[in-house]
Amino acid sequence: MRRRLLVISVITFSFVFCLVSAFYLLDHVCYSKHSNDPIFNQKGYRGSIVSTNKGNKSRIAVFGDSTVFGYGVLLEETMPYLLEKNLKQVKSNVEVVNLGMNSQGLWGIYSDIDFFKYINYDTAILYTGHNNISPHVHRGLSGVFAFLGYYSLWPVIFSEKGKILKYGANNLSRAYHGDFNKSDYDLNTNSTLLKYLAGTALEDLSIGYSLIDKKLSNYFVQKQTTKLQQSGGFKSDIDLIKIVLNKLLEQKKEIYLVRQSNNIVADRDEQIKKLLTELPYKGKVKYIDLSLSIDVGNKVLAFPNGKHLTKAGNTIIANELSRELQSSSKIFSSDPQIYSSEI
Repeated sequence: MRRRLLVISVITFSFVFCLVSAFYLLDHVCYSKHSNDPIFNQKGYRGSIVSTNKGNKSRIAVFGDSTVFGYGVLLEETMPYLLEKNLKQVKSNVEVVNLGMNSQGLWGIYSDIDFFKYINYDTAILYTGHNNISPHVHRGLSGVFAFLGYYSLWPVIFSEKGKILKYGANNLSRAYHGDFNKSDYDLNTNSTLLKYLAGTALEDLSIGYSLIDKKLSNYFVQKQTTKLQQSGGFKSDIDLIKIVLNKLLEQKKEIYLVRQSNNIVADRDEQIKKLLTELPYKGKVKYIDLSLSIDVGNKVLAFPNGKHLTKAGNTIIANELSRELQSSSKIFSSDPQIYSSEI
C-alpha cells in the first residue's frame, strides 16, 4: 500500500513538474518574442520591471484601465511613459510605473494596491472614470500571480492570436467585444476553416488555463475583495472611490484622483469635490479634472471608440498631469521649471 501511494505521488509530482515547466518555457518564448513591448512584464505590469529597492528615486504609480495601460499604442506612446519622460527633464530620478489593466475598475485597483505595495511608490495617480464600477479584478483572478508574483503572458498571446486567426487583425476590437460569431464567416474553403479551427484551439487553451488559474485564486486573493463586493453599501462609484482612497491613506501615499477625458458626468464631479472637502480626504487627496482636455472626436487625438487615445492624445494628458505634479507634488518641493512634450 505504501509503495503504491509512493508511486502515485511520484507520478503526480512528475506530471505537475513537467506541466509547470512546459508552461514556463512557453511563457519564456512569448516574452522573448515580444521583448520590444511584451504587453506585460513578468511582474504583471507594462514597461520595465522596477527594483523593489528604489534607493533615492521618487516613484509614481499610475492605476487605471486600458487608457492607462495604453490599448492600441506602443509602450513609448502610453500616458505613463510620456509622463515619466516629462518629469525626468526636471528630476532625473523620477520613475512612473504603469499599473493600468484593460477593463479594470475600482475593484481591480483596490486589489492592485495590495499586490504592488512592494513597489514602494511615493505617489499614487488614480486615473478613473470609464470603468469605475467594473467588477473585473484581473490580476486577482490569477492564482499563479497571487502565489508567485509572476504574470503568465502566453494565455494573453494565445487568446489574441486565436482571435486574429478567426476574425482578422482588423476586426480584433470587435472580436474582444463579442461582435462576431461563426455564422459571420464563409468556412467552405480549407484555408479559412483551418485558420478558424487553429484560432479556436488557441483560444480554448487560453480559456482552459485561465479557468484553472482562477480556481486557484478563489482560495487566496479574491476573498477580501469578494467579501467587500457582496457586503452591500456600495451603491455608486463614489462609495468605491472611498474604499480605494482609504486604503491608500492607510499606506500614507500622496494621492491624485484624476477624472478621465470624455468622462462627463456633472453630478458625479460635484459629488467628488464635496467628498474631498470631508475628513479624512480634505487636504490629502488632490483632484484633477481632465474631462474636457481632449476632443475625442478628433481622430488625431483619439481612436474611433472615443475612449482610447493616440500618442498625440496621451501626450496632452501627460503634459497636463506633468504640470500639476510639478506644481503641487511633494516630489517637486522646490519651484521647478515646468516641462511638456511636443505632440
